[in-house]
Amino acid sequence: MAYWMGKPTILLPKVIRDYLSEKITVIEVGDDVSVITQPSQRVCFYFSESYDNDTTLLTLLKICQNLSKTLVLFHDSSIPEAYLKSGLVKAHVDITSPHALKKTALAFEHVTSLLEKNGDTQPTVSSVSETQIRKEVNQQQTRPELNTIDAALDYIEKHYNENLREVDVAAHCHLSTQHFSRVFHKKVGRSFRDHVSQLRLEHAKRLLLANEVKQISAIAYQSGFKDVSYFSRFFKKKTGMSPGTFRNFKGILKIS
Repeated sequence: MAYWMGKPTILLPKVIRDYLSEKITVIEVGDDVSVITQPSQRVCFYFSESYDNDTTLLTLLKICQNLSKTLVLFHDSSIPEAYLKSGLVKAHVDITSPHALKKTALAFEHVTSLLEKNGDTQPTVSSVSETQIRKEVNQQQTRPELNTIDAALDYIEKHYNENLREVDVAAHCHLSTQHFSRVFHKKVGRSFRDHVSQLRLEHAKRLLLANEVKQISAIAYQSGFKDVSYFSRFFKKKTGMSPGTFRNFKGILKIS
């Protein structure tokens, strides 16, 4: 087992979730970076999505540096390049990359190799706190509902660029809209609307970087945004730059 910090694994692309579930058992602890200070804990995973002055990640990097821990970072394209080139991140995976699954496999092989050199065969933890045990019990008690949300997430990943409404997804899961909304937010950590908007944003980013001549309005519609003006405002709010600027600067705006 290993500790998973930052955003929950359920927000990872399904193909990466499936791969990790076959390779390792993780205990999700959110922003509790103190767990990595355990002497027996050699490696940890951190997921940073929609980076915005992630102070938790900065703290974790300092801990890993001081205690010689191995950090594997999962992230989207918003992560500052300085973090990835700091030397403190032993392996990282951009989940928006078309080669994300391959990079996940390579990252896992790299971690396994490091642990074998130190006499370990897999990431381990010596103990689980009472709070974590209660968390696991609560998860097991609500597993049927959470499995339903897993199915909803898979459905959303296939249809987020369509005219997708929460009431329709709730009906697909055989839940009332109100109950679905409550359980979804508990499981995912954000609302249905925010989740779909984020998926559409990441899709738009990929299209912008992959095609330099395609009209931005066409990209907005193809990503599921029905209003180009709203798309531009939303995009700038989330990335700090307009869609056109994002494409021109390849997603990284450097100010010297």
